[in-house]
Amino acid sequence: MGGTSSQKTEIPQYIEDAGRAGLRRAMELQELGVLPYMGGEVATINPYEQAMASNVGSMSSAYGLEAPATMSMAGVPVATQGGLSGYTSYPAYIESMELLRQSRPDQYAELSNMTRYDPITGMVNPDFESNLPIFDAPVLPVRAGGGGGDDNMPFPTFPSATPRPSGPLRPRSRAQGGGGGGLLSDIRSGISDAIYSGLGGRG
Repeated sequence: MGGTSSQKTEIPQYIEDAGRAGLRRAMELQELGVLPYMGGEVATINPYEQAMASNVGSMSSAYGLEAPATMSMAGVPVATQGGLSGYTSYPAYIESMELLRQSRPDQYAELSNMTRYDPITGMVNPDFESNLPIFDAPVLPVRAGGGGGDDNMPFPTFPSATPRPSGPLRPRSRAQGGGGGGLLSDIRSGISDAIYSGLGGRG
């Protein structure tokens, strides 16, 4: 009678720790919800651009042409940060969310209950129930370049590739007679030898 054999694959502990840490971080980000950008997104029209447009309109009128409309973005929300002003879509985002809450309250409630914070106000949602795992995932150290970092951190090792033969590569000699040889043929032969040598030989 033939025997039976079994194989057991064990996941390294550092892989399990990294998986737990990644899962917890993903769930934390899901609970955090969307962080809308409140700053400027498109540069505002400055006074020089407005003066240039006005001058072009005046010249057009002088030659009997129809003057272009006045360059104006009045009514578009503007955000100023660090001395830079730009048009922002954040108020439009809030208006659209308010419209969703008014027109589809059940869907908005479902969306709001998916995150810890209300999508409009940013306040903590009292109806939210967290599903974060109860385990405490360790914070994995990051090994810095140049030999720094935690030397006790286990890192996987991989088998090295087949070593290449030492010494310079020797291209094949040019075929005698019959044509078909030449410098390009020698180069192709050398490249082919290098590839097969790196793969452990031609077999």
